[in-house]
Amino acid sequence: KHSTKIHTLGILSFAHFTVDFYSLFLPIFIPILVLQLGITYFSASLLISSVGLIGAVFQSPVGYWADLYRKRVTFIAIGFLFYALGATIFGLSNGFGLLFLFSFFLGFVGVTY
Repeated sequence: KHSTKIHTLGILSFAHFTVDFYSLFLPIFIPILVLQLGITYFSASLLISSVGLIGAVFQSPVGYWADLYRKRVTFIAIGFLFYALGATIFGLSNGFGLLFLFSFFLGFVGVTY
């Protein structure tokens, strides 16, 4: 039982660190997005703020569901994998619409950690 708690804490810590670490990369690429896609800095800032806004809205309900169904590790693992997928697609996006869609996606799956 004690080993399971340490294992769960380790997974949670790793996922939390990874999601937070990679979320710091998006602001770095704003000037590149502005130049490459021809969007405004305001539009680029919407990409970043949407991740945080969606995270703020959904973190409590998703945490509640994970606790209710006793699937914390499952939620964390699925969220971590979907975050990696979303970040990859975000990086390959070539238009503002798709970037905006995947910023919402990253915000939602980022709450699972």
